[in-house]
Amino acid sequence: MSYWDWLPPEIQDYILTLRDSQALIDKRDSQASQKMCVEIINYRRLKLLWGYGHLRLRPIREKEASGYKCEHVMIYGERQYPSGGKSTFFLGLGYPQAFEYCNDLRIRTMFGVPLEVVVVSWASFH
Repeated sequence: MSYWDWLPPEIQDYILTLRDSQALIDKRDSQASQKMCVEIINYRRLKLLWGYGHLRLRPIREKEASGYKCEHVMIYGERQYPSGGKSTFFLGLGYPQAFEYCNDLRIRTMFGVPLEVVVVSWASFH
C-alpha cells in the first residue's frame, strides 16, 4: 500500500485539481512565450528588410467586454538622411502587410523610383 492510498479522498481530489491547474498554467505560459518569440523574430526580419533606420510599433487597442485588448499593430519605418532630415513611412497594419510593403519598396528603389512615397507626420506617434 502506497502513501497515496493512505490519503483521504478529499486530499487526493485536491492534489489532482492542483496538478490539472498547474498543467493549464504551464500550457498558457508556453503559448505566451512562443508568441513572444515569434514577435521578436518578425521584428528582427522586418528591421533587416527595412534597413533604413528605426521601426516604430504602435498598438491599436480594441475594446472588449473584459477591457482593452491589443489586436493589431501599426508599423512605421523611420529614415534619416545624410543631410539631417528625417521621414516617417507607414509600413502597414501588422507584420504581413509591412513585409509586403518593404519588399515592394526594395524592388522600386532598385529601379530608381524615389523612396518618398508615403510620408507621415511625426506627430502621429503621440
